[in-house]
Amino acid sequence: MDRWEALELLAKLLDYPGNQMGGMENMTGEIGEFLDNIIRMDPYELQELYVNTFEISEKVSLYVTHIIYGDDNDKRSELMLKLIDIYRKYGFKFDRHELPDYLPTMLTFISTRHNSIPIATLRELSSLIYNAFINIKDRIPDDNPYKLLINALVKLMDDIIKQLK
Repeated sequence: MDRWEALELLAKLLDYPGNQMGGMENMTGEIGEFLDNIIRMDPYELQELYVNTFEISEKVSLYVTHIIYGDDNDKRSELMLKLIDIYRKYGFKFDRHELPDYLPTMLTFISTRHNSIPIATLRELSSLIYNAFINIKDRIPDDNPYKLLINALVKLMDDIIKQLK
């Protein structure tokens, strides 16, 4: 599995828990440990953990503009419009129930369109995602299984950014 396939897989794991576990056998490292933790959980328990981690807590968000720009609505709106334009330009359809800056959406976009988009755009989006994950990493308790997933994403995004230089 290359970096981009791993990124697409991690985007699925970071999304709201559902039926996205297919094809994730034999994973190792923090991803394997994350999967070992969540597979033992009841689906409702996992959904509750997800909601408590990413949706109820004001400290942790999966929306890049909220993480990076906080309450600056002008900058948040500007980036969201830019993302919509980029997605349209490269034929990427995203779930209209989510905002364009939702991290699983952004991860899926760069993992599936990395060969199509200009390197400068890929660098910019990758840096935004990486900075968001660094911020999230410091806010999730160590005993939360999602910390393992975020740690894996930080490492992978760091590798991708180094590769893009």
